[in-house]
Amino acid sequence: MRKTTKLRNINSTPATLVDVKIRIEVYKEAMKIIKRGEPAHGLHFLELCLLFPCILWNLKHYCDDSPSGLHWSVDETPIMFPELTMARLRRIISIAWDKDGIHVKEKNKMRIIVLREMIKELESKENEK
Repeated sequence: MRKTTKLRNINSTPATLVDVKIRIEVYKEAMKIIKRGEPAHGLHFLELCLLFPCILWNLKHYCDDSPSGLHWSVDETPIMFPELTMARLRRIISIAWDKDGIHVKEKNKMRIIVLREMIKELESKENEK
């Protein structure tokens, strides 16, 4: 049986915009996972477009279906989490691979920078309301 968390949003289905407050929680949880630097949800490389739905639905593995029973696709993540733009993804992807494995640490640093930007953007929008 899966452990439920406050982040698990059963009412959220794939390709549906996730509530702002829940997105902020997901982004903060993603930062914690990335800072630990350990595999999570079956992901050895913590790609944000796979990690966000796993956190949202508390999936044990990124291949699991959403709690609504619907299969989800990585292509739907930008709909659910619109702050994850192509420009932000390109900043992470642009870090080249190297023979010493330093790229993983650098990519994780860039993921954290991008997540902080996304959180700040959403929190400022929430404060304007």
